Amino acid sequence: MALWETPYARAAVTGQVVLPGSKSLAARALVLALLADGPSSLAGLPDGRDTKLMLAALRAFGAQTDVGETTRVVPPLVPEAAKPIDCGLAGTLMRFLPPVALLSSAPASFYGDAAAAIRPVRPLLDALRTLGAKVDGDALPFSVRGPLSHRTHQVTIDSSASSQFVSGLLLGAARFPAGLEITHEGRKLPSRPHIQMTLGMLRAFGVHSEEFAPNQWQVPAGRVRATELRIEPDLTAAATFLAAALATGGTVTAPWPEPSLQAGDELLAALAAFGARVTFAGTGARREVSVSGDGGLHGAEIDLGAVGELA
Repeated sequence: MALWETPYARAAVTGQVVLPGSKSLAARALVLALLADGPSSLAGLPDGRDTKLMLAALRAFGAQTDVGETTRVVPPLVPEAAKPIDCGLAGTLMRFLPPVALLSSAPASFYGDAAAAIRPVRPLLDALRTLGAKVDGDALPFSVRGPLSHRTHQVTIDSSASSQFVSGLLLGAARFPAGLEITHEGRKLPSRPHIQMTLGMLRAFGVHSEEFAPNQWQVPAGRVRATELRIEPDLTAAATFLAAALATGGTVTAPWPEPSLQAGDELLAALAAFGARVTFAGTGARREVSVSGDGGLHGAEIDLGAVGELA
């Protein structure tokens, strides 16, 4: 049996990190491009499986995609899935795209990797049933058929298992005939910064949305404006490399735009609590951060309840 030898840094880790685009932001931008009133251009999409599956899903719904350094998405008038949609292991696909299926009278079917069947999705599907959808199944694989009921524009959902339930409803809401009012009722709401990310992406596509009361959001009916957008670099992807600088007494630099829509922005405060020295250079989209471990590594007590992926 071959043994895997753990890598060991024999000197301080020093360097510059080149980051891919944010997978979370890319997923939201692609769904909104599918619903937009014209072609959108998205630069900086990450080249990963989840993004490729999302692009394939857009094409299944009738969009045209021209993929390159800048990806152009030409949306259909009415999204109608012509073939089953492969979600892989991506929570964003299985939770962001079912609300889109309510805009069509044709059924949309979703499947994924075997392990994806245990990922929670039933609260979202029950919310779609409340809105008038015909849903077959409570976990992957499942199918969704619209159209929306005109009797209600309000839905209550327990998003304790995933904030993506709320984000999925928010992303499709502007195209619903009467918009949508969403209420979360449950013991907790995890990853709240990701809901703020969704609201920020809605603004980028010209959609008005607001949290008008605690755990209640409203999106009026209206157009989703086609746009040109550059996806922010994935800040969470920098975590391992910046932490290596702290652990080994080195210095690592990474792009760190200001302001940012990403929950990963909380990483720097966590590293500083562990003893890192954090400095910035540049401003706006060109800002960079340098994390150094010359201050010494020590323990800390940090609340990562809102950004569990950093744990």
